[in-house]
Amino acid sequence: MDVNEPIPELGPAAAFRIVAMGHESSVTRRDVAEQSRYGFAPSLALGLGTPTRLSIAYLHEFSDDIPDYGLPYLGSQVVSVPRQNFYGFKSDYMKTGPTSSR
Repeated sequence: MDVNEPIPELGPAAAFRIVAMGHESSVTRRDVAEQSRYGFAPSLALGLGTPTRLSIAYLHEFSDDIPDYGLPYLGSQVVSVPRQNFYGFKSDYMKTGPTSSR
C-alpha cells in the first residue's frame, strides 16, 4: 500500500505519505517452515517545492520466521529423502523488530 495525500491545513506545500507491506508464506509440501513480514513507514513533508523542506519519517519492520534449512546434501548431490521432511529445529526462529525476544 502506498498513499500520498496533501494536507492543506498545514499549508499548500505539505503532504503526508504512508507505505505499508505484509507478506506471509510457507514452503510447498514442508509443514514447519514459514515466513511472516510486516512493515509500515509514515512520513510528513512540509515545504515541498520550496528552497527549504522539512521531512519527518518513521520506519517499522517486523519479521517472525521459522527457517528452512532445505534438503541435505552428500558431497555435491541432494540426498534422496521425502520433500516434506523438515531439517531444522521447531524451536529455531528468526524474529526481528522492536521486541525481538520470545
